[in-house]
Order: sequence, then structure tokens, then C-alpha cells
Amino acid sequence: MEWVEWPLSIVVGVVLWIVGTVVFDAVHWLLHLMLASRWAPLRALAWPHGVHHRWLDRELRTQWSLQRANVFCHLVPEYLTQLAFSSALFFALPPAPVLVCIALQTALFAYLLSQRGLDVNHRAVEVLDAHRPGWLCPPAYHALHHVHPDAHFSAYTKLVDAVVGGAEQIAGRRFGLAGAGPLLHALEAVLVEAGAATRRVAGRGAAELADLDVLVLGEETGPAPLWTEAYVSAAGGRLLPPEVWALHTTADDPESRHYLRDPRVGYRVLHAPDPSSMDDTAARRAARRALRLLRRGAHFVPLSGGLEAWRSRRRFASTEPRRPEGVPRVRSRRAVWAAA
Repeated sequence: MEWVEWPLSIVVGVVLWIVGTVVFDAVHWLLHLMLASRWAPLRALAWPHGVHHRWLDRELRTQWSLQRANVFCHLVPEYLTQLAFSSALFFALPPAPVLVCIALQTALFAYLLSQRGLDVNHRAVEVLDAHRPGWLCPPAYHALHHVHPDAHFSAYTKLVDAVVGGAEQIAGRRFGLAGAGPLLHALEAVLVEAGAATRRVAGRGAAELADLDVLVLGEETGPAPLWTEAYVSAAGGRLLPPEVWALHTTADDPESRHYLRDPRVGYRVLHAPDPSSMDDTAARRAARRALRLLRRGAHFVPLSGGLEAWRSRRRFASTEPRRPEGVPRVRSRRAVWAAA
């Protein structure tokens, strides 16, 4: 190979490594389907991955008694799966970029071994920050997979979760719904169908909000920041960040843009220009659309379709964030909890 071809081989090798991470995310999703299978042979084949979830459990605590087992049941099979993918590429591509890809996979495997599996995505956490919007998976995003093993399968990019609808856990979570209107009623119905526990919330008191996983703000609730701050305060120093789904009638709300980057709360904007005008059929259709987009990682959810949805996304993206009055500027939930 001429020396001038090596830069291209390196670039192609990096691209192949990225593709490989997506393939492994898909394998990861399949492993969880197998763990839940009614067929014992499939469950047995996926059993080693179950060890990984026992090692870093649903409370995001490391079980040190399973440290060695995690290496042999998770890190080694993960690396071998990546090598199998890369080795298959030799049949279709020149060897140089494939070797670059294998070198990257091997270097990462060596690093993970040196860390005993305790990389940035797999560390014990006492107070988890809310993850920000985007296609990449920060540690706060992947940590949610260990709390909710049936969602958040992606480790590097959210592509697989966007395809399989794994970016939001619904079943088993506690939703509080505040406000009124046909859209809120329809949202409650589709949440119950998806396995969520729901109840109506009448006020912003800590007793009503503290045990919720998600607060859904419909019409006639008053300013969303007042509810959001009350909920953040009520959630205190618990492990997972509170999550708010807030109905907004305008797409250019600067305060909602701020909350999308606030580590204290996971904030989702549901945009409907005139929700009170919806009949039951339109509200049901909008609620199903909202759940479908939320499960695919959307933080801004236009409840209309077509060109209007594109326009509202553009308006929202071009709006300058503004921190609500009295809201602190913080870098992490842990800092807020420690200060309290």
C-alpha cells in the first residue's frame, strides 16, 4: 500500500468502528429480547449479559462480588462480538481500514480492562443528572439503561433507540398529570395503555409531587417554571432526575429552551398551537404521536404533522434560551443536593 493511502484507510477505519458501535447496540437490544424470551435456550444464551446488569444494579450501585464475572460475561463477549463484525468485513473491504477498525476496538477493550469495566458509562452514581438532547449518549443517558433495562439500549449514539423506540421508559413509571383539556385526557389514556401508573395532580405541594417519576403539564396549569421548580424541589436528592412533559402553545418559548439544558430536570416540550380546539379523535392521535416521538428521543415534540411540524421545530431551535427568574445556575444535581 502506498503511504498516501493510509490516511484514507484510517478515516474509513474510524467510520467502520462507528458503524460497529451501532451494530453492537443492535446486538445489545437483541440480548434483552432474549433475556425476556419464553424460550429457555435464548435466555441461557443471553444470561452473561444479565450478569452485567447485576454487577451495576438498578440503584446504580456496583456489586463488587461480581467484578470478575462482569469482565468475563460482559467485556470479553462484547469485544468478541466486535471482532466478529470486523472480521466479516475482510470479505468485502481492503484489509487496511478493517485492521484500523480492529485496532481501535482492541485499544478500547484494553482500556476497559485497565479500568476493570468502570468506564464513564459504568460507575456507581448517587445523584444522576438529566441528559441533554442530542444524538450522542452521555453517561447520564446510558446509566438510565441500568435503571430501566428495557430502554436506553444505545451506548454511543442513539440511532438504535430511535429505531426501536427505546429512548424513553413508560411502563412501570409513575406519571402525575396537572391541568385539563382533551389532550391531557388522551395522554393519560395512552400512558395507561403503555403500562404507566397515572394520577391527577391538583397542586404544587411537595406531598403531591415527591413520588412522581414524570410530571405532565397540560392546559390551565399556569406558568410551567413554577411547576417545574416546585417539582425539582420536591424531588430533592433522589437518584433519578425529575422529568417534566410540558404542553406549550408557542414554539419560541425561551424558558423551555433553558430547561432542556438544565441538569436538574429532564424537560420535554409538547407543542400544540391550539390544544383546546382538539376533539377526542384529534387529541388521541396527537397523544399517540407524542408517545411515539418521545420513545425515539425527541425533546421537542410537535403534535402537528407535515410542514407545520418542521416550522415549529425551526422556531424552537432558533429561540435563544433564557433562564427563568430566580432559577439557579448549576452544573449538576449533585452540587445542588450537596449545598442543600
